Order: sequence, then C-alpha cells, then structure tokens
Amino acid sequence: MPVWYVLGAGTLLATTIRWLFYLPEARTRVFICSIALLWFSSLISAPIREGVESRGLISALWLACGMAITTWAITIHPLHSIWLCFIYPLIFAHLSFKWAAVFSTLMTFAWIHASFSTSSPSYYQILLIGLISNLAAITLGGFIHAIISQSKQRNELIEQLLDAQTKQAVANREAGRLAERQRIARELHATLAQDLASAALLLEADKEKKSPHHSETIGQLLKTGHEKIRRIIWSLRPDLSALALETSIERLVRDLNWKYPKLIDFQIHGEPIATTDDQRRLIELTAREGIANALKHGHPNKIIITLSYLKDHIHIDIGDNGKGITVSDTKQDGFGITDLRHETSQLGGRLCLNNRENGGATLTLELPLEKT
Repeated sequence: MPVWYVLGAGTLLATTIRWLFYLPEARTRVFICSIALLWFSSLISAPIREGVESRGLISALWLACGMAITTWAITIHPLHSIWLCFIYPLIFAHLSFKWAAVFSTLMTFAWIHASFSTSSPSYYQILLIGLISNLAAITLGGFIHAIISQSKQRNELIEQLLDAQTKQAVANREAGRLAERQRIARELHATLAQDLASAALLLEADKEKKSPHHSETIGQLLKTGHEKIRRIIWSLRPDLSALALETSIERLVRDLNWKYPKLIDFQIHGEPIATTDDQRRLIELTAREGIANALKHGHPNKIIITLSYLKDHIHIDIGDNGKGITVSDTKQDGFGITDLRHETSQLGGRLCLNNRENGGATLTLELPLEKT
C-alpha cells in the first residue's frame, strides 16, 4: 500500500479523534471528519481502488470529492489544512501530469480562498505567492515526471531488446538444429542408404545364384556402412577440445560419485601434455566404457582411474575390485570394447582388458603422444 494511503488514513483518524474527544461540542467538525473518513475508506472497495489507480475519470471524480471535502473542512477550521499533506500526493499519483497540474492549482486557490478573507489587504498577495509556489512545484514535478517517463521508456526498450535477443537466439538454435538434421539426412542418404540398397540387391541376386564374390561384396558394403555410421556418431559427439583431458574425466568421476558415493577415485601421474582431439575423445570413451563394464559385470565397491603422462605415450587404467569381466561380456551396441580396439589401432595405440589375480578387472589404453 502506498505511503500516502497510510498517511491520509492516519491524519483523518487523528483529526476525528481530536474533535470527538477534546471538543465534543464541535459536531460540525466531527461530521466533516467522518465524511472525509468515509470518502477515504472507499478505497477499501477493490473496484473503486482499481478505478482510482487507473488515472481515468474515476480518479478525477474521486479526487474532486476529496478536494471539495478538504476545502469545506478548511473553511470550518484552518487546522484541516494539514490534510493537504496527502491530498497533493494523491493528485499527482492518480492523475496524468496535465490534469494533476490543473487540480493542484485549483486546490491551492481553494485552500487560500478558504483560509483567508477576500476583504483582507494581503489576500491577493497571499494568493499570488501561493499560485507562484504552486507553479514552481508543478515545474519541478514536470522534471521529475519526465525523468520517470524516460526511465520507464528505457526499461521498456531494454525489455523489448532482451526479448528480441532471446527470440533470435531461439531461432538461431532451431535453424542450427534443422541444418544439422538436414546434413545428417543428406549424408545418410548419399552414403549409407546407397550401400545398404546395393547390399539388398546383391542379396536378392544371391538367392538365385550362390556366388562367393557376392558374399564378399555384401560383407564389404556392410563394413563400409558400419564405418560411415561410426563417423556420423563421432561427428555428433560434443567437442571436448575446449576442456583439458583431466578436467573432462574429473567431471565424469564427480557426476558418477554423486550417484555412487566414494565409488571412483581418479589419479594423475606425470605432467599433463597436450593431446589431439581424437586422443582426448578416445581416452574419455575408454574411461566411460571401463566404468560401465565394471558396474554392469563386476559389481565392484571401488574403481580406480589412473591417468599417466609418460615420456612418449599417455596411459590410462580403469581398475576395479569386482568379480572380473570377460571380453564376451563387453560385446554390446555402441562404443563397446571391439569398437574401442578399432579406434585404438587407428591411432597407433594398444587396448587391453584383463582380469586380475586378486579379483576384478583392468581396462588399459596406451596411446603415443603427438604434438597438437
């Protein structure tokens, strides 16, 4: 609730109590105070309050009633001039600046006319001073109103700009997503779909005439299609080049330890050395695969990841204390051990999966270091 609402209610109530208890015979003053309280308490009604705060016709009518009551009260006793302390703020708060200037001028004239007799020699001097003071107040109010209006307009422009930027960002993301889908569709259609169609035609022909050459060609087409699918999947993976290798693995370990508290330890030996993007991806995939296989097949209560930077190669071990794992257990869709071995061989490295004598298994990847 605005402070002038509280100020107005308190002033009216205090005035009414003063006349009621200290001057019981002043019935006219009590009556006018009661009318003022009734006028002000109309704000309790939600429709009236909303109308008053809308700065429209209801605001003007409501304030005109308040100004008339105040003028009448001042005519009865000059002490009621204190009501002007909340009448003026209400005028400027609930009317447009143009109408607020008009109403405040009328209120000033009514106040002076009610407080001083027109027959007084100083009446016109007081009226002139009051109107000049009111004009100065209106001028100051105009500057304040202009500042507030400019601030509101600036905030609206900022909100519109932020909204436009948000919509543009969403549109850019959607456009990028659509372009990526179209690229994948074109690549699948231009490569994999043709290979599979060729393999299907050869299979149809092979039904009529068994041919070793056909079988070999079909196998080669399927292998080629598999490699193309792998390249597309690799291209869809997030780029890790912006992250240090150890940072990427630490994030993986932190995320898994949140789900499995204190299950995984990560150790780094040696001074970190730059690696290629393909090496970074393969090392992270190996760490993920080692952890996934340990959880799925070994059911350990401890997994230790050791990343070692040696003189001419980088080495990562994923060891656990579970019940062991076999290579056949790791043959699954996606990036399994078989796929990791293939990628490792392309990078000139070595991948080993061994059971340990004291239980558990260790997945080891070794890659030669290259300068990026």
